[in-house]
Parts: sequence; C-alpha cells; structure tokens
Amino acid sequence: MEQLTTMFERQIELARNFIPIDKLLAGESDDAERQKYLIAYVALLLEETVEFSRCLPARKFWRKSIMDKPVKWSEAREELADIVHIVIALALICGMTPRELYEEYIKKNNINIDRVKNNL
Repeated sequence: MEQLTTMFERQIELARNFIPIDKLLAGESDDAERQKYLIAYVALLLEETVEFSRCLPARKFWRKSIMDKPVKWSEAREELADIVHIVIALALICGMTPRELYEEYIKKNNINIDRVKNNL
C-alpha cells in the first residue's frame, strides 16, 4: 500500500501543474468541473493505450511480416507507466484514495476470479 500511496502523492504533485487538483480533492469543485477533467483524462487514457499498442507489432496478427518483429519492451514499459499515471489521476478525480482504489481492485478481482472459476 505504501508504494501506491507514494504514487498517488506524486501524481497529485504532477497534477497541480495541469488541473486544480487540490480543489477537486477538497470537494470544492462542482460536478461539471469534475466531469470536464474526467472526460479529458479518459481521452488521454485512450491515447496512451493506443501508444502502448504501437509497441506491439503483433497487434496486426494477420500480417506474417509483422508477427516476426519483436516487441519494443522498453517503449511498452514507458507507455504502461503513462497509463498508470492517468489511471491514478482518474482515481483522484473520482475522489478515491489509494486504499479505496486498492479495495475496489480487490473486490473486482474477486468477481473476475469467481467468473473464471464458474465459467460466467
């Protein structure tokens, strides 16, 4: 949990350069303002996910010439870190603490495990 807390703290410091994160965290923004940033960060998440996929040449599995190319691992890891930045920013905008994100993850993970075990 300590590492996740550190990631949240660092994301808050970074976010202060772009959005009124302290106002959002204090509940001093209205839903329209919070929604504006939520939508903006979801768009960023989609962009970063596309950038991540570009590190994976096998995404075009039907092209044999591409399937033989290696994954760009260092680039993929960097893009994955960008995705995590945005996921944490989204959690902050949604008013979540590291503990709450962890608890939601565990709850959903348990559901997914149950689905797999029960073929749901």
